[in-house]
Amino acid sequence: MRGGLWTNTVKYYRLAIKEFLPVLNELKNKNSADAETIKKLNDLIEIYDEIAAKIDRYNLNLEDPNRSYADEPDKIDLNLDERMIEHFSRLALRLLEVWKNRKNEIENKPYLTEKNEDEFYTLKELIWPLEAQFNNQSMLFFKHKNEGALKFPGEEKQEIQKTKAETPQQISGIFPDELIVKLPKDIQILCAEFNFNYKNRKPNACILLLRRILPLSIVRKFQILDEENEIKVDGNYLETRSLVGKAEKILKSKKIYQTILNFKLVLDSSQHSYTLNVTIMDAEGAGVAIRVFLEDLFSLENNE
Repeated sequence: MRGGLWTNTVKYYRLAIKEFLPVLNELKNKNSADAETIKKLNDLIEIYDEIAAKIDRYNLNLEDPNRSYADEPDKIDLNLDERMIEHFSRLALRLLEVWKNRKNEIENKPYLTEKNEDEFYTLKELIWPLEAQFNNQSMLFFKHKNEGALKFPGEEKQEIQKTKAETPQQISGIFPDELIVKLPKDIQILCAEFNFNYKNRKPNACILLLRRILPLSIVRKFQILDEENEIKVDGNYLETRSLVGKAEKILKSKKIYQTILNFKLVLDSSQHSYTLNVTIMDAEGAGVAIRVFLEDLFSLENNE
């Protein structure tokens, strides 16, 4: 840029280089397998090192970058073209964001040490002059404000990986497909509905579906065995607890019977108790118990 840059602008460039050179080196380690990204990062590191060396020749006081000192020049020529001026303006914008975030972190601490208070005051005095420059149409920083803070090569990839790591794993259903295909059609539908509501964290709907699945599965099993009369009195089906009692006789694992009775209390309380707050954990526990019950009840061996 002909005539050079105002010295206070150059000071912000130097502070930004100091802040972000370690970030570039860290990105190199994280993207070590990506040759193209490493090349771009090395190019930036080389540029930053050279620009920093040029600026350091002037022995500028960086404590208050917006202040001019008697022994400092008004302008400094770093031989930057418009593209590099945009780059460093956006780098300075990123520096401003870092300062603001640090200031907010300190403000939110439950207790401020003397060190915290000193840092807070320093950041406060650094932020407002630079922010003012980005909001002043006559200043060079304002020209590139709308391009946003600078992103470095490889950062987008790291952010994607971080997002994936922080994103909760996809919630699977309680009733697996290999079990569902063994079941009578109407129970298949109910189990699929349960899985949908479980994945969407709707415990009340889950519990209501389990209340339907439990007795219906026993009725269908006895129909398959052609022993429907075993579960009827005067032509009417037994109530659920009695149905579970009848099912005990045909279960391979007798432990399941007691487990089902224990969870039946949760199922019944969801309808009859006005104080019970059903959670997704309740639905999960009862769902797993009934899944084991269905596995035993409709196993291929039992159906033969």
